[in-house]
Amino acid sequence: MLYWFLRGRVRKADMDDPTIQAKAISVQTQEEERYRLANLLQASLAQLLSNATLEIETCLQLMDADPKTARDGLTTLLHEIRHGLTDVHMWIRELQPPLLKELGLVPSLRRYADDFSKQTGIALTLTGWAALTERIPETLEIALFRIIQEALDNVREHAHASQAEVKLDLTPEELVVTIADNGQGFDVSQGIVPGRRLGLVAMRDRADLLAGSLQIFSEPGRGARVVLTAPRARLLQPIEVSMKAKNSRKKKVSPAGIRLMIVDDHPLFRAGLRRVLEMEPGFEIVGEAINGQEALDKARELEPQVILMDVNLPVLNGLQATRELTASRDDIAVVVLTAYHDDEQMLHAIRAGASAYFPKDVDPQELVRAVHEVSKGNYMLNDAVLAKPQVATWLLNQFDQMQVTGGDSAEMAFQPLSTREMEILTLITHGKSNKEIAQQLGISRQTVKNHMTSILRKLAVNDRTQAAVYALRRGWIRLQDVPRG
Repeated sequence: MLYWFLRGRVRKADMDDPTIQAKAISVQTQEEERYRLANLLQASLAQLLSNATLEIETCLQLMDADPKTARDGLTTLLHEIRHGLTDVHMWIRELQPPLLKELGLVPSLRRYADDFSKQTGIALTLTGWAALTERIPETLEIALFRIIQEALDNVREHAHASQAEVKLDLTPEELVVTIADNGQGFDVSQGIVPGRRLGLVAMRDRADLLAGSLQIFSEPGRGARVVLTAPRARLLQPIEVSMKAKNSRKKKVSPAGIRLMIVDDHPLFRAGLRRVLEMEPGFEIVGEAINGQEALDKARELEPQVILMDVNLPVLNGLQATRELTASRDDIAVVVLTAYHDDEQMLHAIRAGASAYFPKDVDPQELVRAVHEVSKGNYMLNDAVLAKPQVATWLLNQFDQMQVTGGDSAEMAFQPLSTREMEILTLITHGKSNKEIAQQLGISRQTVKNHMTSILRKLAVNDRTQAAVYALRRGWIRLQDVPRG
């Protein structure tokens, strides 16, 4: 409703004012995303938590009288929670597709298609996208991705389809994207699908941004097609790709027993992780830390052999701490545990020196297995145990699948930031100017500019705002530590 009110105000004030029109479209898009997210939370997460609360209360009452039934109930609940976490991870990727900004449209679509098919049971295929060898400017790339995403949301929620396709046709003059399904269809003459009016408006607004047109074709019982047509010259620009990788993995010493340290700023997670690890014979928890700097200090004092490290830490983030630990000691292994799980974050972790990488909802037995493996000098990635040469091959294969803008190599896009660069990036998220950063760090403004150039190149982003968002999304800098305006 707010969007339509603003659109009315726009017409009365000045229909031709592009600034006001842009603000109206922005508000509409935000309202649409809030509406969609609210529906997702209500349909799945809220229901899951309600059920979990009821199940836990029941199991607590049965714990003494009927422990077997209580244990069975908790086992079922654990399965439901893991399934719910899978849904949450998919929503996060939908709302903030992690590959889109860094790697481009096609890898993001492939990841999204895979998630979509697994989540919905609808067989989604991508056709013709291998022909897209040019990079789309970032703003237009986001608009195109969102059009496809919104069309597929309609397929998921309304089409009752078993198959869908996102097809790209390139001509010398045009780019044509068709999103089609074999669902129940609807009568276009009777209007759009109920409940999705805002979605269609957002799709058309984004098509306008692409200087293109959006058409919808459908009949009852014959599926639907959403066709976007946009001028090729508006969208595409050449891209150079250079792929190579290095590996600086240190050799580990195989221990007789395994000394562990837990690094996480959430007390409940630390306590739960400690309980899991203490149940394993031969594991000794020698200490805990709540931030990256404390992890460095305690590692020197306690000499753990394996550290379980969160990424989103105060003072010094987990990747920075991992980099310093593995650079200074060749007898330590770091297992990274993160709530922000994607393949690109995994690459950052391995480049920082981690031996294994898992989401925080990892199966406890899988984590125990990983601790044993990394303590022997192996790596564990995507449930596979790898030796050092295999990790080098894995890195090369990952880079071979990537494209980064500006002619920078994939290796450069994953170069770790230095301690000074992280200091500067943190101050950028605090809204500091180059002059203020120079004064606070006691360096020249030109030195700040030089570091800023290096940061943008390493992260393969275009400006300081994108760099700040990149770091915040991955937990390198904690959002709660950024001052509010």
